Amino acid sequence: MAGAVIGLLILPRTGALLWQTVNVLLEGVPPHLDVTEIGLAMAEAPGVLRVHDLHVWARSSSSGGTPASSDSRGAPEPEPPT
Repeated sequence: MAGAVIGLLILPRTGALLWQTVNVLLEGVPPHLDVTEIGLAMAEAPGVLRVHDLHVWARSSSSGGTPASSDSRGAPEPEPPT
């Protein structure tokens, strides 16, 4: 009886751990990141014309990687001090 109770207590955490493991192995997007938001933020950077080939994946259950390519027109000129 006690073994069944312990098994039932462990079961939900096992499912969550299995989901995280599969997400990392399949190089899925970490659940706390929004790919569209990242792309839009990169596109708003000074000098960036467009962002393409944006890839976001989980390197571990707590960190991610984000390589991307962008077209730019060079670094913007700094504004003179006022």
